[in-house]
Amino acid sequence: MQQRVKNIAYLSEVVVDLATLDVTKGLEVIMLPKGASVLSVKMEVLELPRDSITETLTLSLQKNGLKFFENAQIAKNANDKKFLTSNIHTTIDFNDVLVLKPSAAISGGLVKVKAHFYNPSEILAEL
Repeated sequence: MQQRVKNIAYLSEVVVDLATLDVTKGLEVIMLPKGASVLSVKMEVLELPRDSITETLTLSLQKNGLKFFENAQIAKNANDKKFLTSNIHTTIDFNDVLVLKPSAAISGGLVKVKAHFYNPSEILAEL
């Protein structure tokens, strides 16, 4: 009898209205369960009121403090700033959340935040 085991991958994504971000607390955007192994985190600019903004965004884990993006500049038309990918691989030691925080109040715009992860404790065994 042969057994094949594979990990179950998850892709969580959320669209954030930048005008709703609190400068002091930020916004909790994606919950990551204990034991999750983060493969990548991405930010994509969907809409900005102008071509670029001077404010920056920081995306980090609330409890652990790990920063996937720190003071990231975003723009509507510059390809290198429209799609930001962090390939930091980490394992979540306890339930945690990704928090998106601006450097200053932002008048508007939409950003999509994606987290690609798997949980090694949840594996499928196929007989």
